[in-house]
Amino acid sequence: MTNSLTIRPAVRTERRTGRRGAREVPIAHYVALLVDGVPLDVAVTHGTGLVTPLQGWWLLRTSPVLDELAGRTEQLRLPSGFAPIRYLSPGRVPLLVCPYDDDIACGWLTTRVRVDERSVTWTDFRWENGGSGRAEPVRGLPGRLVFDRADYLATLARAGELVAGLPEVDPDGSWRDDEPVPGVPAGLERAWGVWARWRHRGVEG
Repeated sequence: MTNSLTIRPAVRTERRTGRRGAREVPIAHYVALLVDGVPLDVAVTHGTGLVTPLQGWWLLRTSPVLDELAGRTEQLRLPSGFAPIRYLSPGRVPLLVCPYDDDIACGWLTTRVRVDERSVTWTDFRWENGGSGRAEPVRGLPGRLVFDRADYLATLARAGELVAGLPEVDPDGSWRDDEPVPGVPAGLERAWGVWARWRHRGVEG
């Protein structure tokens, strides 16, 4: 049996209270991945509140993630200094991440992708926990998912086009704005983060 992969624009909001009262504030605009019509964050027990890495502002950058999902690269290509991916073994791809930042300690759903002549297979699903212990098993997904290659690659191409039109949201409290950055003077982390987001958005590594 072949599974289906579809996509749709989505937004994750958070209720915040300000001078004008409580309101829902967007914290992530992203492209949702649906397997057999069910969004991954709904299908997976751990997925509540998570989003895909297919976002305009995400520093892992959408293009390398799409390349990895399509089997075009052996390892995600990142700007030097962005460390969270070091916790993943080569060939593993994040499917769900934290909506605030790319801190793997918040939990990532990852998979291994195999691309064959006519099919694409996702296997070995893991719930990554930031290197603080062994990856946890994933509940809510079968042992493997198999997609028609032509349909799958066409869906990823549409995902890239959708991401290009998404609004950028930089959630408050991102680790990039206060975590020490090698070579950046103390107190300038926020300015460096703004520059890095601008510099690396949509840049091919």
